[in-house]
Amino acid sequence: QGMVVSDWGAATHNKEGSLDAGMDLILCGPNDMTECRKAVQEGRLHEAVLDERVAHILRVIVALRDEQAGIPAQYDAPALLQCACDTVVEGSVLLKNEGGLLPLLADARVAFFGSRSKNMLEFGSGSTAVHTSLHSNVYDEFARLRGEPLFETMDGADTLVYTATAPAGENVDRNEMDIEETDRARMPRVLREAKEKGLKTVVLLNVAGPVDMREWVDYADSILCIFLPGCMGGTAAAQMLAGDATPAGKLPVTFPMRMEDTPSYPNFPGEHGDVYYGEGVFVGYRSYDKRDIPVMYPFGHGLSYTSFEAELLANNFEFDYRTGDAIAIPVRVKNTGSRAGSEVIQIYTAEEAPRILRPMKELAGFAKVKLEPGEEKVVRVVLRKDGLSYFDDRLRQWVSPIGAHRLYAGTSSKDIFGQATLMVLGANPYPLSGESTIGEIIQNPKAVELVNRYAGNMFELAGEEAINFMIDRKLSDILAIGMVQAIPDAVKLDAILQDLYARLAEL
Repeated sequence: QGMVVSDWGAATHNKEGSLDAGMDLILCGPNDMTECRKAVQEGRLHEAVLDERVAHILRVIVALRDEQAGIPAQYDAPALLQCACDTVVEGSVLLKNEGGLLPLLADARVAFFGSRSKNMLEFGSGSTAVHTSLHSNVYDEFARLRGEPLFETMDGADTLVYTATAPAGENVDRNEMDIEETDRARMPRVLREAKEKGLKTVVLLNVAGPVDMREWVDYADSILCIFLPGCMGGTAAAQMLAGDATPAGKLPVTFPMRMEDTPSYPNFPGEHGDVYYGEGVFVGYRSYDKRDIPVMYPFGHGLSYTSFEAELLANNFEFDYRTGDAIAIPVRVKNTGSRAGSEVIQIYTAEEAPRILRPMKELAGFAKVKLEPGEEKVVRVVLRKDGLSYFDDRLRQWVSPIGAHRLYAGTSSKDIFGQATLMVLGANPYPLSGESTIGEIIQNPKAVELVNRYAGNMFELAGEEAINFMIDRKLSDILAIGMVQAIPDAVKLDAILQDLYARLAEL
């Protein structure tokens, strides 16, 4: 798979073969060892080191071979194909289902439109491409379940299913947020005509990502998204249309109204070969929330062939980092419909007084539950310490914030059914110091008392107007200006300030 000859950014080897500073990292591709050969010839790479690295790879290969040889070979083709089909169903997202059109009635007279109904897109390009002799398409598979449907004609039909595709893959950026050009103008026209003739309409999205739906969404009664499903996609799609399986997925991305609304639109593809990643942490739903932009379908969205009720079972939680790594949030979920199905409960969190720029809310945990008609369960969504953490670039480390948080329980990032408070306890990742602002100091009465003691009643003498003026200034800057006149000895002043900062950090 290729090889990194050295783990060091700049290294050579001395006569004993150990690492010395002074050379570049050597990267070798899986099919080309030219750089390694060149490095050896030029004396930049010791042959003993190359032998050692190759030996590492060979030892892994031999160990894997021996381990696999001890495992009895088992290959159950039908079971594997069924697993692949079930996986597609679990990940397919029912975006829209007006009037409960899906699953289709047993006596529905169905007409399939779009060439992709018989030639589905199973995978993307590059390493996402997995070629096999096994294939399926929704037209043929539906015919096996329900008898031969119509194709490319509305005559005699009462329901139309249009299959549309949007390809993508590794090392290939999508130039537009739309379906294939062959169907781009045709599908809205066909759907509109079908509605005018009184047909029910279904769009089967066989896509790699979001597509612009504005031209046709109002003419589609139901929209089922199967993404790029592999060789069993046609089988799974037919089963879901016929009601032999129920779509159980949720959107892992936001479907925006238009490409211009996407977080990266102002910056991508950049210019002169450079792209500026200007979104920061505001990617995906975090950006749409922050900018308050309406979307077509939000992150986490996904309907079912049944219906659910969900209730957050408490409105106050406490989580102490020092005594545990996680907290479970209980949610009661009930299947109120007539079919079995699954729901995904999502818990989003928001720090009420963040120290850095943060999203409006972030997904911190989720849990999927399958329920029979009328069945009810209490689902416990686990929130882990690392799920509440964020990276502070100024500190150059991950931070687990303490203090008040807000919990949002929902079935998508927009569909919130309950809220609660979460008080997080633990070691303060931002202890008071000289880097603290005056605003942060005055929030702690003990800190105010301590600073007054060291700085001659600074806060009492300053007055409210002066304090408000200094509210965003660092304590160290203010003290350096105010105390240097009283203590002109720089060494003595520094010792006093360091003692003050050490005491502040203990609060």
